[in-house]
Amino acid sequence: ASVHASLRALAGTASPADIMARLNRFLFESTQENRYVTLVYGELDPAAGRLRYVNAGHVLPCLARAGGQVETLDAGGPVLGLLEDAVYEEGEVTLGRGDLLALVSDGVTEALSPDDRELGQEGFQDALCARRSDGAAEALSGLLSAVEGWTGPAGCADDLTALILKCVEDE
Repeated sequence: ASVHASLRALAGTASPADIMARLNRFLFESTQENRYVTLVYGELDPAAGRLRYVNAGHVLPCLARAGGQVETLDAGGPVLGLLEDAVYEEGEVTLGRGDLLALVSDGVTEALSPDDRELGQEGFQDALCARRSDGAAEALSGLLSAVEGWTGPAGCADDLTALILKCVEDE
């Protein structure tokens, strides 16, 4: 809750990289040394299709381009709250019509098959790319179904959280 409140207070006050550095320093000074946070922070300009982001040690978001290419959003830095003077790099991508962007929790990439294999980043990307032509709701449903299919009857041991963004033009 304190991370959420702090992030809301800082959002839009500086560049994404500076916001992460400020949030990191706050967490470093105010939390136990064995506690940290991973997150992806982004600022989307819908009119320009531009997303400025910082990944602070989180699962790499996946951008499945309509044309078939796949990108990971890896600009950023370490987890928040662990290193006092961590430096964060800002990334930027331009989203085009038909592109599909997914941000997920580690419950997705660390989902275990019945023979104890993780789905992993590659499995996550493959599941997303298989749904690239779907709308956001269908892509989300398909991604979660792929994870459930991977884990089998045992299900997931961790949370499954996902955010899907599908770029479409106004009609």
